Amino acid sequence: MSNRSLPASVTTGSLPMRVAVVEDDVALRGLVTTVLDEANFHVEVCPLGWQAHLCIRNYLPKVVILDVQMPTVDGIALFYLLRADSMTASIPVIFLTANPGKVHHELPNYQDMGAVLLPKPFNLQELLDLVWTLGAT
Repeated sequence: MSNRSLPASVTTGSLPMRVAVVEDDVALRGLVTTVLDEANFHVEVCPLGWQAHLCIRNYLPKVVILDVQMPTVDGIALFYLLRADSMTASIPVIFLTANPGKVHHELPNYQDMGAVLLPKPFNLQELLDLVWTLGAT
């Protein structure tokens, strides 16, 4: 994975941008984590379920990458919990989903609430660009 299209401030100089990943698919989680690591982001993989909220609250990342369809607690329920907590309410979220209609139906104002949607399958460079853009704000 090349870092050539990433801004220099992500790959050199200051501390790496912190990103939290909540994804139940082991292979996809590994791929996303590897790509972010190679681009010099500092990645925290959070556990599934309600524990993800505590992980994000303690880590305070600049961006959260959040799967929508997960066992026990889905990403939309977790997103509402993040928005209800003053410590995590303003952290941008990238929803990863194979079912974008679920997000549009259950959370029609997701963009107004600080989230973006990245349908699966997605382009890894697009993910990196979104993480940088959202984390830099």
